[in-house]
Amino acid sequence: KCPAGCGGCAPPPAPCAGCTQCGTCTHDYLCQECQKGCGGCQPPPTPPVSCAAASVEGQQVEVVHGMCYNLTGNWWSNRITQIRGGGGSSCVEVWNPAYKKGSHQHHCSADWLQLTDMAGRVSDICCT
Repeated sequence: KCPAGCGGCAPPPAPCAGCTQCGTCTHDYLCQECQKGCGGCQPPPTPPVSCAAASVEGQQVEVVHGMCYNLTGNWWSNRITQIRGGGGSSCVEVWNPAYKKGSHQHHCSADWLQLTDMAGRVSDICCT
């Protein structure tokens, strides 16, 4: 509910950036200005976090959120031994269409995952 004297506040059309509570109303009944008491605003969304991959040689590469890469002909082709997701906001997926009928591995945790069956066999990677 809006503070007393507001009349008939409409919820804001978009979440209020950087606040956790709704605001007061202006004379035209639009919610503005974040203040304690109204309860309708939401914190801004957390931006997606990139994923990563590592090789047995100790090399690491960032995989940009929303991107997929075919590694054929690239130094990274068939060298990835570990993968890391973005900790819930991003997941990494690696696969090889030519290995065991398209074997793949999916991982969302921000902790490094040691690939077992897929180690050294990754030809494609996505971070979603």
